[in-house]
Amino acid sequence: MVKHLWLARHAQAAESGMGIPDFDRPLTSEGVLQAARVGKHLQQLFPDPQKIMSSSALRARTTAAHFAEQYSYDPLGLMVEDDLYEASVRTFLGFINRLPANLDRVIIVAHNPAVSYLSEYLSRAEIGNMVPCSAVHLSLETDDWQAWSEGTATFHQMISPYTLG
Repeated sequence: MVKHLWLARHAQAAESGMGIPDFDRPLTSEGVLQAARVGKHLQQLFPDPQKIMSSSALRARTTAAHFAEQYSYDPLGLMVEDDLYEASVRTFLGFINRLPANLDRVIIVAHNPAVSYLSEYLSRAEIGNMVPCSAVHLSLETDDWQAWSEGTATFHQMISPYTLG
């Protein structure tokens, strides 16, 4: 069995320091367009995710909701996780390692730098700084998410709103 994972950074959000707590920063109008565009492209590349998950921060939840809309995925089925907000690579990896074995196709929307660092850690690919609303596709031939660790995953591609045709 092959486990497929798309790790996505949330779309462009309002700048911090405008009287809005970081956790509650909304997407900008550009961010909304990014999330819809990337979500549509993801739906074409990865047509049937079993689960879409998100950090509990507003900008990540909103990005995930836009992705879900492109899939006609029930928004009530979105899994929101507090642990993914300000997660370290170790915390994020622990979250992935605890995913149920019956899930084989997952999308997770969270934050940088953890998304970029984790993508590089898992695949040893040179990802660099992922721009807002970019996403990385990784896979691993395994029956269990616990097998995901340093250098175990295969990097397939990275997409961003700036590289879509």
